[in-house]
Amino acid sequence: MRKRGFTLVESMITLLLVCLLMGVIGSLVKGYSDFSRFSGTRDRSIAARAALNRIAQELRDALTVASPTGSATSTLRFDKVDPAISGTPARSTDRLPDPLVLPGTYDPLAPNWLVTITYRLNGTTLERNVLDSGGAADTQPLVENVNGFSAAKLANGNIELRLSVLEDTRVEECVTHAFMPLQW
Repeated sequence: MRKRGFTLVESMITLLLVCLLMGVIGSLVKGYSDFSRFSGTRDRSIAARAALNRIAQELRDALTVASPTGSATSTLRFDKVDPAISGTPARSTDRLPDPLVLPGTYDPLAPNWLVTITYRLNGTTLERNVLDSGGAADTQPLVENVNGFSAAKLANGNIELRLSVLEDTRVEECVTHAFMPLQW
């Protein structure tokens, strides 16, 4: 009569299959971990690029730029027409009200028509601050884990924007230029 149980060969084959299965599962977990880490850092880069594009678009709509005046600075300040006031153009490229039809109703440089927008680095957060003509301020965080922000006025009148974000062990820098239309 034969004893029931596993032979040495059956046990070795089972052990080999379990080891192979554990290896495959381990490599999948590591791959997912690397993917998660990589996608999180790419999200920061994407957010940084989106913030720079937003800043550049708002600069194109600016009436006056207070800062920077020359060399690079970590604060960007400009005035633009308040989009919350009805009847104003949403962008500087939109058609302005005809002064002959509505005399005296639209002065883009009048303080009650303007908002002052400031972008600055507060610790590691890039913030957008909007100060309206009534003195009310609204601060919005745009990008976290920012390593540096600078704005510099170039010789041709355009503004170069630089934003660097910390990604794991390296810093990625995003650069864009805001092409300034002729000021009113």
